[in-house]
Formats: sequence, structure tokens, C-alpha cells
Amino acid sequence: MKKLILILIVVLVGLYFATDYFKKQSKISQKITQTIKTPTDKASEIVRTENLRILENAVKRYKYEKGKFPETLDEMVSSGYIDRIPEGNWEYDITTGEVR
Repeated sequence: MKKLILILIVVLVGLYFATDYFKKQSKISQKITQTIKTPTDKASEIVRTENLRILENAVKRYKYEKGKFPETLDEMVSSGYIDRIPEGNWEYDITTGEVR
């Protein structure tokens, strides 16, 4: 009887540690999956960064040539500094000329 109880305790402790181990492995794999970017995600990030650089350079050129920041990003299009505003949700601060 004592052997049976001892075996049962060992099995239960083993199950507890195995369950804990697999929970931790699951969390680790979830974190890895969340941080891995697909090629499409990477490409989108590169395009956004490049578009941001284009907008920032156009704002700087506008400021250099006109002595003030444009009122809107659309003003840079109508003034010929860029052909069009790239796709994206852009925030523009007229006081600093910062594009985000």
C-alpha cells in the first residue's frame, strides 16, 4: 500500500512538472511567433520607412527654399516638391516640420 501511494505521488509530481514545462514552452513559442515578421511585413516596413524619408526630405527642401514649413503635406504636392503623398497614415506637425 505504501509503495502504491509513493508511486502515485511520484506520478502526480511528474505530471505537475510536465504540465508546467509544456505551458512555458507554449508561451515561448507564442512569443517567437509574434516577433517573427513575414517577408510581406518586412517589405511593408521598408516601404513605410522609405516613404517617410521622402516626405521628410521634401519638407526640409520646402523649408530651405521658402523659409517656412508647408501648411499641409498637400501643399508640397501642389508646389511640385513631391508627385503625390505616399500611402499611409501620416501625421504632420507644422511647427516642427516633423512627419510621423
